Amino acid sequence: EWIVGERLDDNSSIIRAARKLGPSTMLVTSAHAMLAGSIGNLLVTRLDAVLAEHRVIENAPNGTGDLFAAIFIARLIEGLSPEKALRSATAAVFEVVARAVKRGSVDLMLATDAQSLVHPMAMVQTRRIVEPRGGASA
Repeated sequence: EWIVGERLDDNSSIIRAARKLGPSTMLVTSAHAMLAGSIGNLLVTRLDAVLAEHRVIENAPNGTGDLFAAIFIARLIEGLSPEKALRSATAAVFEVVARAVKRGSVDLMLATDAQSLVHPMAMVQTRRIVEPRGGASA
């Protein structure tokens, strides 16, 4: 919301705002989840939008957006499709955050949880977001 200067009350408005900004691919963290008690990461391209959801973790450490971006880019460099990179990055960050909170840590414990970064086991729900007619803008 702070980037575009307007309220983004649903994923359709997020998608429209992301496409208006201009990059051909944009990731939005803390997007609106469709599952109750969840939060989402939204991958927006000029033609598509995919939402990856996971359960909300209360009192999550800072730095999750930076970690998510780094893992997403690493997965793209490894050759994964953007959708698979989204799913993998979302699962990895969820797992690392959940483990840190369970330990009572206020920090991400990346060295301790390195295996979760490389091979996350968390299940992540993904779905394509279908926009109302006229919602897409190229």
